[in-house]
Amino acid sequence: EAGSLVVYAPVDIPAMHVVMNGGDSAYVALLPSGFAVVPDGPGSRGSENGDATTNGGEARVSGSLLTVAFQILVNSLPT
Repeated sequence: EAGSLVVYAPVDIPAMHVVMNGGDSAYVALLPSGFAVVPDGPGSRGSENGDATTNGGEARVSGSLLTVAFQILVNSLPT
């Protein structure tokens, strides 16, 4: 079982130019966003011949859980 996590933070281009030219980085808003995809639990694949039931029981199916997160700028003041 495996999962994945992607996090990114878009940055305002003019603010990045200010920082690259020696300006104060405290005024650059880094707002990370991202998503995670993880398995929702154990499950079985059933038999290899495509039969949904094995030994008279029902095959369990597992899925994925998607979590999305955003950080939103409420106030533009750096404090």
